Amino acid sequence: MADNGTQSVNTTSPKFSKTIQFLMLDSKQALDNGNYQLAGRIIERAIRIEINNPWLWHNLAVVRVRQKEYQSAIQLGLKSNDLSNEELPKWKRKLQLNNWKLIHFCHLELGETKNAKKALKIVKNLSF
Repeated sequence: MADNGTQSVNTTSPKFSKTIQFLMLDSKQALDNGNYQLAGRIIERAIRIEINNPWLWHNLAVVRVRQKEYQSAIQLGLKSNDLSNEELPKWKRKLQLNNWKLIHFCHLELGETKNAKKALKIVKNLSF
């Protein structure tokens, strides 16, 4: 099966507290055993604990896909995307932007036009 993001729930995110890690392990076990309803209930419990954690919303979307509740999965995925905007703090984004600017400059200086263009594209993507 090709990786389409729905193979299993994420149990190892560094954003997970110990409590959430245990719940995610339980939900993964339920999912692996085909007990999608239980897996969903466990993740919903985790969401009540950490409502703003984008990984949890993604994990619930994975369960909904397994349940063939595709519209719900889409909405949960969108919710995860909305929350994951905070995954990349502004200082990290700025740091990445500055690094890519430096890389772009170095490629230009080395005469590596193709690589400079690639770096510039990333700079532009990070700049908005």
